[in-house]
Amino acid sequence: DGAGDEGFYRLFDFVPIPMLIAEEIVVDGKVRSIHRHCNREFLKVIGYKLEETPDMETWYQVAYPDSAYRNEVTATFDQTVQERRVQGEHT
Repeated sequence: DGAGDEGFYRLFDFVPIPMLIAEEIVVDGKVRSIHRHCNREFLKVIGYKLEETPDMETWYQVAYPDSAYRNEVTATFDQTVQERRVQGEHT
């Protein structure tokens, strides 16, 4: 319900660690992680607004402009996420 969501996001905004809520969607057969909300601490520490990094692909391009290094980082991240999912953890 909208009122519950509003209360959640108000609390989420005040969590003292950077947090981002993303949603996985399928576009043209490819899974994309779309950024839906970030808290104040995320903006303060990370420095990017959702408009600047609306999804993981854009985030990686902005955060890691060197394509070779970006490929290394994304491969490590994807491997870690897959391992955690196999272990039954939510990512």
